Amino acid sequence: MGKTENATLSFRVSAGLKDVIGRDLISDKYIAVFELVKNAYDAGASKVELCFRFPENGKGKIIISDNGSGMTYQDIIQKWLFVAYSDKKPQNRTKSSYRDKIRREAAGAKGVGRFSCDRLGTSLQLLTKTERENSVHAVTINWSRFEMDDKKEFMEIPVGYSVTDALPGGFCQGTTLVVEDLREEWGREDLLKLKRSLMKLISPDADKGDLPFEIELLVPSEEATDRKLLDEYEKTLAEKDFTRKRINPHRDVVNGKIKNDIFETLNIKTTNMEVWVSEDGSRRIPVFHDLGNLNFTFLVNQADYDLPRQLGVIVELCRALGIPAECSGRNDVLADGRKFSGNAFYEHQGRSYHHGTLLVDVDKAAMGRYLSPSKAKLQAKGVASVRSRVVNLRELRPELTAHAMAEGMEDAFQTVYGLKAERLEERDLDSGMEEAFRAVYAVPARRLDEADFDQSAIDALARRNSSWEWLYGRDLPCSAEYGGRCAWGEVSIRLSVEQGVVQEAAVHTDAMDWRLSQTVERALTGCRFRLPELQERLGMSGLDGQVVQDLCALLAEQDF
Repeated sequence: MGKTENATLSFRVSAGLKDVIGRDLISDKYIAVFELVKNAYDAGASKVELCFRFPENGKGKIIISDNGSGMTYQDIIQKWLFVAYSDKKPQNRTKSSYRDKIRREAAGAKGVGRFSCDRLGTSLQLLTKTERENSVHAVTINWSRFEMDDKKEFMEIPVGYSVTDALPGGFCQGTTLVVEDLREEWGREDLLKLKRSLMKLISPDADKGDLPFEIELLVPSEEATDRKLLDEYEKTLAEKDFTRKRINPHRDVVNGKIKNDIFETLNIKTTNMEVWVSEDGSRRIPVFHDLGNLNFTFLVNQADYDLPRQLGVIVELCRALGIPAECSGRNDVLADGRKFSGNAFYEHQGRSYHHGTLLVDVDKAAMGRYLSPSKAKLQAKGVASVRSRVVNLRELRPELTAHAMAEGMEDAFQTVYGLKAERLEERDLDSGMEEAFRAVYAVPARRLDEADFDQSAIDALARRNSSWEWLYGRDLPCSAEYGGRCAWGEVSIRLSVEQGVVQEAAVHTDAMDWRLSQTVERALTGCRFRLPELQERLGMSGLDGQVVQDLCALLAEQDF
């Protein structure tokens, strides 16, 4: 053929393109399944069923069914069979696109994810139906036909088309992919690895969102093994055998709904610092969280508050696990003479809160960096550092876990209080609040919306909480400063005095009585700067007699 000047040329596409954008591009079987499930998400599905069937004689099949938007005949011709085309790309979306209705961002938009089917097996049957259609469109593809002759053009390889009555998965709309003659084996570990990969497509808050999306894995051949593992797991829980290694039902069981347990994993496997701040900002309690740290809180009416009994739950828990423990000082629980549980307390509007920690297997070096008590406190304990005065319970019982301690709390509570413990779920608290409110106040309950809140008050609170004084403490012009350590805690008192009168007082303490700082500040503010009068004000403050006596002694040590 001779040359033609100024001619327009065009590409031809070999049937070998199938491998380039299929098996060669998609590196493994896990990614292939992930891509196909991602397509279901992009189609607006709220549920995907992923079924693996392995007959005794044969290579098995994978069935992926979703309840997404499905496709019409024109969608199949103009989109699905149009290689590298994707209506997920912004320029290809129509104004009435279903994607705008479902308010989801597309997880993929390359237009080649459908060739993941070739990575998994040699044949494919696609069945799809929209909500408005009565019949199901069926497309059948034999991928091996594309591999016979690379000189053939891609468009010359035929694919089958037919119509059937219903989707095999039971959905009234959506798409089902049946991949047969699998190219690779799928063992139990392969299926578990796939399950963990698919967790990435599930929101950790999937049950709470407006756009639910769930994936269920169905593998009949693994049901017996799953049942055995779950029976052993439930038996371990029932027997309270916390020393036996336990499975993670979300990650070690093949069949069932896939759950993203990232929040649980983060709570277990990360080190972080949480600071609790009282409503008026007078008390701030740092709480150290580590992968081997367990936190607990008693929330009770003031009339039911019983510190020895509450700490007794911790002592009983340790006793049941074979660890001798004892209460010491104001708020510590010791084992082997070293602290493994610290506690803090707060009272507000008739309620008492007792918060504590249990050190099971924490990073003590990290804890020493986060928590830096004063030298006076360490000297009072007779130790050189945080690390030297604490103990991990696993040092005393190596097989112990934080999860085991959490499970044992329930039995310890029942033993000490003589009551039956009942576990509450988040939904129990949410659904019961309105009913409880109506029962107590005998008036209808109404849920608040944004319009009910005073935005100016919220803005003022935001300004206060972002201020230097709030974050770092007041820089009080100091005329006099007193401090020391007493049996009930360490205290620092700073007074700003003008013309012989205390204009302002700032008190900082680690005392158990959260009201102490505010009470002393109120008592001393406005008082004449004379020792007898300052002591008299403290005596009239309503504080415990020993606390008043110690504070008066601190003041008396200073020169007036």
